[in-house]
Amino acid sequence: MPGTIRITAILAALGALAFAPTTSKAADLGGDCGADLEARVAALEATTVCKGNRKVSLTISGRVQANMMWWDDHAAALDADAPFDHASDLYFGNTAANESHIVFSGAGKVSSDLTAGFLMTLKDDFGGVDTQIAHQGGPAVIGDTTYVFLKSARWGEYRLGNMYSASDDAYYVDFGSVGTIGGLYKSLLTGNFFLRSSTDPGELTDVTYGHVLGELPDTNENRLMYISPSWNGFSYKSDIASNTGSAALSWTGGTGSLRGAAAVGYEISRRGDGLSPGGGQSVQSASSATVALTDASHDTLRQLAMSASLLETKTGLFLTGEYSRAYADVPGRQDASNWFARAGWTKNVSGIGATTIDAQYERTDNKLANDTTAHLWGLGIDQAIDAAASNIYLHYQYDSLDTSRAALAKSAPGLTDECTDGSPFCVVDAQSIDSLTAGIVVNF
Repeated sequence: MPGTIRITAILAALGALAFAPTTSKAADLGGDCGADLEARVAALEATTVCKGNRKVSLTISGRVQANMMWWDDHAAALDADAPFDHASDLYFGNTAANESHIVFSGAGKVSSDLTAGFLMTLKDDFGGVDTQIAHQGGPAVIGDTTYVFLKSARWGEYRLGNMYSASDDAYYVDFGSVGTIGGLYKSLLTGNFFLRSSTDPGELTDVTYGHVLGELPDTNENRLMYISPSWNGFSYKSDIASNTGSAALSWTGGTGSLRGAAAVGYEISRRGDGLSPGGGQSVQSASSATVALTDASHDTLRQLAMSASLLETKTGLFLTGEYSRAYADVPGRQDASNWFARAGWTKNVSGIGATTIDAQYERTDNKLANDTTAHLWGLGIDQAIDAAASNIYLHYQYDSLDTSRAALAKSAPGLTDECTDGSPFCVVDAQSIDSLTAGIVVNF
């Protein structure tokens, strides 16, 4: 019996020795694998964003821009009532033409053909504007375009939320667009600078260059939008909102090395059009006298927009044109219109990214009053840095109001130096402003 016990004890000991390393190793491996997996998950989470569920994707994108702008409005006299008034300066900051922003977007599969998703944009609003008496304040983050959508490859896409109108894309189709300030929107660079009075030399008026020059505006509004599937390069878009409705047709295509795109849109609005300092339907005013929005026959604004662009990919030459018109449905009031043209060359000759050189011209008629004309012309160069998804740029621009009070008085005899009709234009004469802007945009 003792011998049997000893043999059993020896066998047990050998069994323990045989199994102990395996058991220990298995435990160690389990611990190492768990720790390694946790480390890998932590590293992955450090480069991604935690979200509420795994059913809807989340993508974060956007851009950050900073620039400096020198400007000169050629004032011979300054505003005695504005102690901070000056005729030229060098400003540092951002611009209304291409604000820094961040975009959150995502989608989830409902079925093999149907996707549900969202888009939300937060914009870095500097809380102020560039003028002769003030530089940008801020910064402050505000909400911009925000909507949810249902999208079917077969039936198209429905969007519901706060967004620009369906006709907005028709204002500017441009193959030459680069990562800097979009061509048509360069009119906003000095758009908030004030025009000066000619009856009281140097005095700053309530009229800005943005009131007389630039594209006819479209603003965000809560709306329901439909976007059709693409058919032979054509796509249809329409929307309806409480105060507006619009529709647009676009096309993209080409042959060989030639690419083309075009769009046309039409909008009907029953809201303030934002063209005047007071925010009323100024485009429908006779002789610049505001027509009350309570007058049902004058509270609807109709706007047409169209644009087209061509790009020859071998040479890098491109040409873009835009035309828009706001119809004045008031006797004695002229339609407001805007023409824009941009031509240039874009090519990756340096190896680091495309170099783009462009020239542009813009003319706006009757935007705030009858028989008024404003012009813009500019030159720019942009260098893309593909490795950093960035662009550096330099842009010169000349804006001018080319209509004198004498011309206004001839077209509207009620205008006088004393402004008895309340028109802001009766004290504004022809004038101009120069600007030179340099900056960098980093996309992410």
